[in-house]
Amino acid sequence: MAEYNPLELMICSAAKFLEDGAVVVADVNGTRMQVPVGQLACLMLEPGTTITHAAVKVCADEDCLLLWVGEGGTRMYSAGTPGGARSDKLLFQLDLAHDPGDDLDPSGLDQ
Repeated sequence: MAEYNPLELMICSAAKFLEDGAVVVADVNGTRMQVPVGQLACLMLEPGTTITHAAVKVCADEDCLLLWVGEGGTRMYSAGTPGGARSDKLLFQLDLAHDPGDDLDPSGLDQ
């Protein structure tokens, strides 16, 4: 069985992301390239980058995290949350944070 190893991240600046059956990036010269969002863990969008709602939806469907960052990735302005429709991790963290027997460590790491 093949092992699934997603690419870590992709950083793009001054590009335009479109949805054309798949997520496609177009540079300033109009050259288009398909982006393998199903294999990306994170897509970092630097200033000058635009992305359509349809491309964001494809990224969300493929669980690819979107980060809107400053030039060179120096600051993070916004982030999408892949799997946002699921609440199991949030409810698990809520249970840890409100456990009366473990008030000092809501992360549950020192158990």
